[in-house]
Amino acid sequence: LRRLGDVPVDLPRSIEDVGRRAARLTLETAATPGLPVVLQEVGGYCAGDVHRFADAGVRGIVEDTKQGQWRYEARRPLPLPVFTIADSPLKALEDVQVGRAVATSTERLLRQNFYTMLAEKRVLVLGYGGIGTALAEHVRRTGAQVAVHDPDEVRMSAAVVHGHRVGERRELLQWAEVVIGVSGHLALSACDLPYLRDDVVLSSGSSKQVEFDMPGLRAAADESWTRGDYETHVVGGKAFHVLNEGKPVNFLEQSILGSVLDLVYSELYLCTKALADAPHGAGMHRVEPGRQQELARRWREHYGRL
Repeated sequence: LRRLGDVPVDLPRSIEDVGRRAARLTLETAATPGLPVVLQEVGGYCAGDVHRFADAGVRGIVEDTKQGQWRYEARRPLPLPVFTIADSPLKALEDVQVGRAVATSTERLLRQNFYTMLAEKRVLVLGYGGIGTALAEHVRRTGAQVAVHDPDEVRMSAAVVHGHRVGERRELLQWAEVVIGVSGHLALSACDLPYLRDDVVLSSGSSKQVEFDMPGLRAAADESWTRGDYETHVVGGKAFHVLNEGKPVNFLEQSILGSVLDLVYSELYLCTKALADAPHGAGMHRVEPGRQQELARRWREHYGRL
């Protein structure tokens, strides 16, 4: 436990330890009489502890990401309030920046490690939510050929309207020279290896290590090695390369840049303040649209003036 000014800071040793440490500190803090406790989450690490938090009198939880929101929704009926901004129209503006950051980081790693660029590649984007939409458009602007696959038919139709190639997943995997996963779920496993091209590059833009089944991919390899920011695996004479161990490539540098962070953090603050100020009913909550409009107006007046 360290201190940053007057703020105590706990640094877990690994990502796997985040949920356990956060849950312990939350319960310890909630034991202080008269102190309203709110847990702000970025990934649903403590979703399995919601009943313990409710029993301890924790006011509620604030979640930032879609993956975290899904984890808490899987615990319904929730025993305490959970505010989410993951599907907020304000958070969607951050998705644009994330998509651009993933494209930029993938481009840098291709240049640095493989002496090539996205403009020369056939790129498959797995997942066409907010981040995938921005990513596909940014990659196409580099000159690359872009295909999209998403299990949601409405999103696939949107990709067609936006001018991207779509088709059967297996055929697109055989076509792609670079595969970028931004689905927020498992997008590629060892079962897909027979369909991948030789020397395909796999890049993730999703939180944690969820896009690619790295244990399964590694176990299927006949031989493997690591060089710098990527690892290579050979299966049946064909090689595939995984950037940044299957973790988000944009996490190798500053993932989000610019004033849009102030917009997102301000909405997180509003959620935290709402829970700290007064008790709320159990279940999922969101910032009222009127407050989002007011926040957007103030942000635009500060950053958007010519």
